[in-house]
Amino acid sequence: MDASISLNYNSVENIPGFEARAAFTVNSSSVFKEDVDIVPTIVDDTLSYMPWGGDNQMPFNILDLIEKDETLATCQCFNAEVCYGSGLLQ
Repeated sequence: MDASISLNYNSVENIPGFEARAAFTVNSSSVFKEDVDIVPTIVDDTLSYMPWGGDNQMPFNILDLIEKDETLATCQCFNAEVCYGSGLLQ
């Protein structure tokens, strides 16, 4: 295999030199594993909240991962427009 060929190991890719495609997956538990313990953030005596991830950026990190994968991004866009946004058959 040519070393200059770049494959995205988080999607479905054409295999160079073959008439085949391969699905690459990532162990999501290792992608979303936090380096710190996630504990509630205390605001005052009666109010606290649970952060989204160790740095409170998990929703943005998930969106970045979705946008990097063309197939997943297209599926998510379709779901948002049709399933939740009263798309196609309004």
